[in-house]
Amino acid sequence: YNVYRVEIIDSERTSKRIGNFTASFRCDPYVYSQAGDRWQTIDDCLINNFNVCQPLYHVTASSDWTLTVNGNTFTGSGETFIDTAEMVAYDANNDLKNTTTIGDFEDFYLQEGENTISISGGTLVIKPRWRSK
Repeated sequence: YNVYRVEIIDSERTSKRIGNFTASFRCDPYVYSQAGDRWQTIDDCLINNFNVCQPLYHVTASSDWTLTVNGNTFTGSGETFIDTAEMVAYDANNDLKNTTTIGDFEDFYLQEGENTISISGGTLVIKPRWRSK
């Protein structure tokens, strides 16, 4: 599960080093596969046997590149991470690249069933974040 919010309901300190507490967790309604949190090749992500997922793409390039997923294009230059869940693009130093990339994050979700994915001008690995209800 992905946790969005944790709320401490009550807490009790039994000593300086030990305490008890009750926590309430607000979670995403999906169950995530551990295999979907590993970097995978394009070929490993063409078939989505789960629900629509919001992958993290990592493009490695030294110049301009174009990523195409299901007919939709995303363009940029240099090394770029594209996080479709957070709707943000950034580089290896965590500097934002949203102003230097062009594409709609929602168009790059992996749909249920067969997907088409290609990259030109760079190499690509994907954390598909497979999920189901």
